[in-house]
Amino acid sequence: MPKSQEIRKIEYAIAAVVVISLLAVFAYVKTNQSVNWLTHTLAVKVDTQEVLGCLQNAETGQRGYLLTEDEAFLQPYRTSRLAYDDAISDLRQMVADNDQQVARVNHIDSLARLKFAEIEEKIALIASGQTSRALSILRENKGNRLMQEIRVVSAKVLRAEDELLLTRKRAYDIGKFALVGLLLLAVILLIISLAGLRARIEPLVNELEDAKAALERANANIAESLYNLKRDTADVNNQQANSPPEASTVGNVGFYKYLSVRTGVLQHLITIDSLFQPVPASWYVVLVDIEKSTQAVKNGLHHEVNLAATGSIAAVMNKLTEIDEKINIPYFFGGDGTTFLVPGPYVDRVIEVLENYRHHVRETMFLTLRVGRRKVAEVYAGGRQIRIMKFGVNAHLVIPVVLGTGLKDAERIIKGFFIDETTARPNGPLVDLTGVECRWQEISPPEDEERIVCLVAECDDEAIQALTYQKVLAKINELYGSYEQRQPISTRRLKLDATIQKIRKEMYARTGKFKLGYLLKNWLITAAGMSYFKYFESGQRYLRQVSQLSSTLMMDGTFNCVISGTASENERLVAFLDELEATGAIHYGIHVTHASVMSCYVQDRKDKHIHFVDGTEGGYTTAARMFKAKVATLG
Repeated sequence: MPKSQEIRKIEYAIAAVVVISLLAVFAYVKTNQSVNWLTHTLAVKVDTQEVLGCLQNAETGQRGYLLTEDEAFLQPYRTSRLAYDDAISDLRQMVADNDQQVARVNHIDSLARLKFAEIEEKIALIASGQTSRALSILRENKGNRLMQEIRVVSAKVLRAEDELLLTRKRAYDIGKFALVGLLLLAVILLIISLAGLRARIEPLVNELEDAKAALERANANIAESLYNLKRDTADVNNQQANSPPEASTVGNVGFYKYLSVRTGVLQHLITIDSLFQPVPASWYVVLVDIEKSTQAVKNGLHHEVNLAATGSIAAVMNKLTEIDEKINIPYFFGGDGTTFLVPGPYVDRVIEVLENYRHHVRETMFLTLRVGRRKVAEVYAGGRQIRIMKFGVNAHLVIPVVLGTGLKDAERIIKGFFIDETTARPNGPLVDLTGVECRWQEISPPEDEERIVCLVAECDDEAIQALTYQKVLAKINELYGSYEQRQPISTRRLKLDATIQKIRKEMYARTGKFKLGYLLKNWLITAAGMSYFKYFESGQRYLRQVSQLSSTLMMDGTFNCVISGTASENERLVAFLDELEATGAIHYGIHVTHASVMSCYVQDRKDKHIHFVDGTEGGYTTAARMFKAKVATLG
């Protein structure tokens, strides 16, 4: 068979997969609609039974009172009378889409009100001593006739819903079998297509792999030569300037990696000076910040803002892992940006990848990233400190904790000097955003009565900063409990968002273009993930780890956290912060909202994944707006 015909057959198979996948999406939507209507029908039946139950309980209570004249028997009547109004209102709302059912429910309501009036008349007669008159009305059997008529009309409501239930169940079954069949057909055709493609492209892949290996060897040799050159230059400069050993660009690359992890209660650890080490002067503060993020959030781009910040972390960490998989640097996620502390030998490559990422974000999300750096030595020359500790939040999550005003001062200077140049995208490969995911629905607080709190606070006096943050932590621990108890992410509230729109947003954030294969593959994976998390132990273990690896505390010289608490707890926290702010120790901003949002950097689903938590309706960005407004009023 000629090769052109082979290729044409593969193209036809791929086209068929695309068409079948689109039909599967349509079938999925229809099946979801059928499920919703089935749920609706069952709810109508339950509400109808509730209405009947209220009337029957009311009748039982009034009969007991008529026979004994004991007011204790009136309690069931009074309770049922109050419950009836809510029950009939719920039922009326549920059948609002069906005119015939609305008419039946209205008929039930009119009969019920006549029934209640008849009951109340008999109760009033008994209360006034006219027992014989009340019993006479009872013997007229008017109440029984009303109840019988109510039961007849209610039976019509239930019968109509049973007919709808059969119709909707049939539609659901058809949709379900169509969906399963289409997905199986798509998988079979996809396997056939991939098998054909593999035979065509395997020789090309082997050639590319050989070329890649040769390139990597060449790059490694170049990198080693550059590293040695920088080291020699740094040694000469350091000797000439008589700098202390810690300023050397060599030997400090592993500074953060080899810091001891401190565990315990952060409230107590934060005031122990010996646990904090100064960041080497040869390191750099690297900032990624979304310009005009407040306006972007107002324009409904909150998820894009969070995703852009998360993407900057993936871009940098993927690049560093490519250089040396053992590299470990601290970074700080702030909702609308990220701050990195980067060793001198790697800063140029980090800036290069972030410049590339800046163009990617402009083209895919229409957001402007500010990217810049400032040497830690320059921060120290300005009289500012950056002291860092590694803190083990739990057995899975380790975070950097920074004291000092150096990071914030460096960020201010970087933002001040940033110029948004509309240059072309830098040459080189596209930025690697592997691991960026955003597939969770908005996450409700662990308990129904709780709300999500986003707090941004700053003490700009280094002399009292540790003690001030200790007070804030102590109050939060007192009001909300331990880190685990105030954690806004709970396993039972986690729900995947398997909508095409959600996957499409992630697709553009990662790849910058429309890719049907990416869209369908990840939609199918996410849809299957709901069952995986529910029925498989490995899936349930991953869900538990998501909660444990959710980053809800960030201390970069400021104090930032996302917590879950009741209205009373939140009010007491605000009162405490107001008192502390009145002394001049801090300025703060706070935002209280109904749910959390989460964007993720997933290197694997075993233990190398981290989840960045923010509040809905702007989260950290909204809290920061309040904080900045307070600072601005002080000049």
